Amino acid sequence: MDPEANKSPGVSDIKGWSTWFKHVFRSPETAEDLGPVDEYAPGFAKIAAFMSMDREGGMYRRFRELSAKSLLYMQSELASLEADLLRMDRNEMKSEDVRERMDNEQVAMSWDMLNNSQHNERHKRRMELIIRLRNLIKAYHKALCLDQQVAVLPSPTSSYLKTFHTFAGNPGGIAIQGTPLDKIPQDEYLVTYKASEVDRLTEVIENAIIDSGISFFEEKRRVPASWNGMYFYQDRIIERIVAVIAVLLAAVLLVGGIATLDYVEGKGARLGVLAAFTVAFAAFVGLLTTARRAELFAATAEFAAVLVVYVGSST
Repeated sequence: MDPEANKSPGVSDIKGWSTWFKHVFRSPETAEDLGPVDEYAPGFAKIAAFMSMDREGGMYRRFRELSAKSLLYMQSELASLEADLLRMDRNEMKSEDVRERMDNEQVAMSWDMLNNSQHNERHKRRMELIIRLRNLIKAYHKALCLDQQVAVLPSPTSSYLKTFHTFAGNPGGIAIQGTPLDKIPQDEYLVTYKASEVDRLTEVIENAIIDSGISFFEEKRRVPASWNGMYFYQDRIIERIVAVIAVLLAAVLLVGGIATLDYVEGKGARLGVLAAFTVAFAAFVGLLTTARRAELFAATAEFAAVLVVYVGSST
């Protein structure tokens, strides 16, 4: 790696600044023309290749309604078996034969006696019912845990979902039976490779970059010739642009607040300016980032404290 490439050019060197900017924001692995690869077989092979190339990775349906129906059926079956076991307990306790009732009580308190008395038809039915209950409740609890794990998996971003619909609708893309892709709501899908939560500011800038169609942000990859016109956007570029914009917005709010406080006169006017910039900062942090409520309160308090200190010192 050339150490000179990281040095900033002179102030008047416009061409040098352009080259430096591309070096900073472009990934060193990006190639201008990598050439196409062999075509993928139509259907699942093609869509799987598309999914494997994106950071959000595989996108699949949750089937929440089907999952809920399956759990409800299992719950109903368990309730029915529970009623059968309770009915069996009551019937055995109502037996008029003293020896039989004592035998039932011993079987009810000892697994070994129940297991060794399978020659008795009643005890055999009880054993079969218990084994069936054990297997079903294990499957039910496992299904509940899996349903909870699937529910917390993130949904795809709107840009990825739109790209997926476009790609899948192409000839040779994929044909999925059932509900048409564009009729399935976004939160019905899940993605499996998404590493972290995307804040609103990143999502807004990402959508703006994609909609702009500016070739500078596009990353060429080795794809089949039929994928011509499809480009990928590097996380590295988007993350750096978001970082720069976030820093600039925070600086504008802070410096703008101080400058405005220095310009206005009167206690009431200054309090109004302080309140306005504090609310704007809180809205920026709360609406465009993933900050939690406690973090929002702390950041807003620190921002307001800086303005209050300036007001006090200037006064």
